[in-house]
Amino acid sequence: MPYTLSHTVVALPFLLSAKRKVPIAGIAVGSMSPDALYLVALTPTGSPANTLPGIYLFCFICSLLVCLIWYIFIEKPTLEFLNLPQRRWRLGGNSLVLLSLAVLFGTSCHLLWDASSHIYGAFVINSEWWQQEFFSLPLYKWNQYSSGILGLIALFLWYLYSQVKRRHKPYRGKLAIGLLIYSICIALFIFLANFIHASQQISDYAVRSSIGLISGSVAAMCIYASVLYLQNRVRNKL
Repeated sequence: MPYTLSHTVVALPFLLSAKRKVPIAGIAVGSMSPDALYLVALTPTGSPANTLPGIYLFCFICSLLVCLIWYIFIEKPTLEFLNLPQRRWRLGGNSLVLLSLAVLFGTSCHLLWDASSHIYGAFVINSEWWQQEFFSLPLYKWNQYSSGILGLIALFLWYLYSQVKRRHKPYRGKLAIGLLIYSICIALFIFLANFIHASQQISDYAVRSSIGLISGSVAAMCIYASVLYLQNRVRNKL
C-alpha cells in the first residue's frame, strides 16, 4: 500500500466481530510498524523490517512499547476526542501474550501486502505476473495504489458508521483544544517534512505530506493526552 495508515484496515474485521477479545491496537500498530522509520525521518527510508531479525528486534519490540503507552496513557483521551467507544481491553498476564500475537499478525499482514505491491517485494521479484503492464502501469503498482485508496475509504466508512451508532451519546472530548492541537501539529509536521527534505516535485510533496500527517497526528495524540492529564491534576488540587 502507498499509505501507511491504509494498512490498519486489517484490524477492521476484528474490531467489528471480536468484541473485546482482541487487542485491536496491537494489530493496528503492528500493521504500521514496518514503516515506523518513515514517521521519524518524515520521508521514505530504509526499514529493518526487511530482515527477519528486524521484524523481531524492531517491529515487535517497538510495537509493544507503543501499545503499552497507548493503553496506559493515550487511549482514553484519544477515543473520547474522536468520539469512539473504548473497548475496555486491559493489560494482564494472558493479555500480553494476545497482544504479542496481535502485533505479529499486523506486522505479517503489512509485509505480505508489500510483497505484492512494491518492486522489491518477494512476490513481485519472483513472479512475472505482477510485473505485467496494464495501461502502462505494472500490476503491482495497480495493487499498491488501489489497495491504499480502498483501505482509506474503508476506514472512513467505518468511522462514519461508528458516528451514526453513537449519535445519541454525549460527546466527552475537548473539541476546541483537540482541534487546535491537532491542527498545529499536523501543519507543523507537514511543513517540516517538506522543508527538511527540500521537496520539489509534486510527488515529493504528496508522499512527505502524507507522512507528516501521520507523524503530526501521533504527536498531537500525546500532547492532547498530556494537556488533559495536567488539567485533571490541577482540577484535583483545587
